[in-house]
Amino acid sequence: MVNEWITAIIVFCTIGIIGYTTKKVRDMVTTHRQQHEIINTLTSFVEQHRQDHVFINEQLGVITKANMSQLKDRILQKYKYVTEEGVISIYDLEVFKSLCTSYYESGGNSFIEKLEEEIMTLPREV
Repeated sequence: MVNEWITAIIVFCTIGIIGYTTKKVRDMVTTHRQQHEIINTLTSFVEQHRQDHVFINEQLGVITKANMSQLKDRILQKYKYVTEEGVISIYDLEVFKSLCTSYYESGGNSFIEKLEEEIMTLPREV
């Protein structure tokens, strides 16, 4: 009879331990699934952000090229105007220098250096 009680207690404790362990494992699996869902959501967010970043950089490249073309065109217009006049006003010189600075700062090449040098040799109009 004592052996039956000891066996019953051991079985009861074993069932309790197995039940507790099973619950803990289920909780861990549930937590793991939730973490996995969070990771997937974050991964999707990061990928979308990366794609947006690539798109924005492409668009900025297009805008920069268009801006460079407009600066180049405006510099050429100003150059033609002042060289035809044979003189350059202080205002036109200031505008020309500003255009050239913007062109260089936007990544422009040395295309306008020769024009700039020639403009600087023109007499100043007051």
